[in-house]
Amino acid sequence: MKKVLTTLFILNLLVIWINSALPATLSHTLSDWLVYGTETAFEGDVSGETASRETSSATSSATSSVPSIESKISDAAKERLNNSEWTDELRTFIRKMAHALEFFTLGVLALLVLGAVGGWHRWERLAAVGLATALIDETIQIFSKRTSVLSDVWLDMAGFAAGALLAAGVAALVARRRAKRQ
Repeated sequence: MKKVLTTLFILNLLVIWINSALPATLSHTLSDWLVYGTETAFEGDVSGETASRETSSATSSATSSVPSIESKISDAAKERLNNSEWTDELRTFIRKMAHALEFFTLGVLALLVLGAVGGWHRWERLAAVGLATALIDETIQIFSKRTSVLSDVWLDMAGFAAGALLAAGVAALVARRRAKRQ
């Protein structure tokens, strides 16, 4: 089980850091998939006829190897979305929540791999892993010509801490139940 958790932990690190190394246009297109999906979920404007059509947006050249959800969205839905007041806020929210979710998962896995339950020195090591990962993540973004901001480090650490604390709480409950059974 420890090997599986360690492998998942390493894969989570790779997902975080590879995402940070992506060019901004590709990263933004990935989050736009969710934005367009949200728009069509509320409006129901997915057109099957446009699924095979090539996307003519400005981001298509940067993302030509990535299937585009834009090709599955009707022009009317795209127009409404691009002219919507909440689109930029939704895009920002999705990107920030992606940061938090990546690090939440990392916090759960780090606690399970490092076994931080049972001593403050272990919690310090766990926090150091989370902080180092967040700082490396933001540093990679500098080199991939993306915006690197301190507030993302704080958001990453909040997600990491929430994941680690949730995992510790579940582990404590499981240990408590086992102790009661014996």
